[in-house]
Order: sequence, then structure tokens, then C-alpha cells
Amino acid sequence: MFNNIKNIKARLDALFIAPVDKKEFNLKSYIEHIESGIWRDKIVLGILDRKKDYFVVDPVQAPGQMAIGGMGSGKSVAMRYTTVTHMLCNSEKTLYIMVDPEKGMTDYQKLKDLKENVIWAVNEPEKFIIIMDLLTKEIEERKEKFSALGAKNIYEFEDMMTKMDPKYPGLARIMLVFEEFHSL
Repeated sequence: MFNNIKNIKARLDALFIAPVDKKEFNLKSYIEHIESGIWRDKIVLGILDRKKDYFVVDPVQAPGQMAIGGMGSGKSVAMRYTTVTHMLCNSEKTLYIMVDPEKGMTDYQKLKDLKENVIWAVNEPEKFIIIMDLLTKEIEERKEKFSALGAKNIYEFEDMMTKMDPKYPGLARIMLVFEEFHSL
């Protein structure tokens, strides 16, 4: 996937078209944040100008994000930034599901070569039902496992499992990126 962090500049330049002039939010700073590991198990949504910092959320505390806006307002650019940043920090333990029943995820085409853990469901609205059934089943199974141990969330569950088995690999995270939701 993104094994060699030093060789990602060309990929990032090709993915992000909006340059950032502020010294604290340049490509060097972005790569330093990735390499530091502070974005592990986090979702980076962009930059908060008023706080002069990256806008980072914990997906357990804030499990869903939505970008709403008019055509050409930058929704796909923002979500591509969030998705690629997450892939750079968490791809070894995350399944990415890319859904676009209408336009074929055209804004994400540069991610097409990431096949090991990316599922593409594009231009076929009926695939959405299969994906939602799969996700519903996974949620129910996880809920049963968490309940059996008394865990309230994935972090508690993984702590408990690691105490029982130090080699426990952890549960895969799942990121669903959905474009053109309104078309369904």
C-alpha cells in the first residue's frame, strides 16, 4: 500500500490540488504527523483555521462524518483527503468500501491501485444492498462479542482480548466512503 512514506510526495501532489501556504500546514508538516503515529485510529477531516490545527476526530466518539454542499464545492476533495490520510495511517488494519451508485467514484480513481483492502461498488446501486447487509451482519456479530465480554466499544474489547491473548491481532476497522448518496 503506502509502505515507503518517503516516496509518497508524488502521490500526494497528484491527489491534492489545493496548496496550503501556512507554514504549520505544509506537506512536510503533514508527513511528520503521519510518521509520528498521532493519527493512528483517528480520522483527519482537514484543518481548523480558527484553532490553527488539524481537525481530528476519534471514530469511536464520532463514528460518522458527512460532507454536504453544492456541486463543485469541494466535498469530494475533502473526503479524498480524509480517506488518503486514513489509509496512510491505518491501512494495515482497515477495510475501505468505496460506493458511488452514480458517477463511478471519479474523484477517487487514483486510489484504484489499492486493491488489497479496498472494495469498489460503483455504478451499480444494487451493490449497496449487499454492502449494507454485510455491514449489518458484521455489526451484530461485533455487538454480541462486545456484550459477552462487557466491552462498551472497540477499544475496551481489544484491551480485554489482548489481556487474554497478547498476540490478538485486533478487529479490522471499516471505512465506508459513499459518494452521491442522494441518488439512492
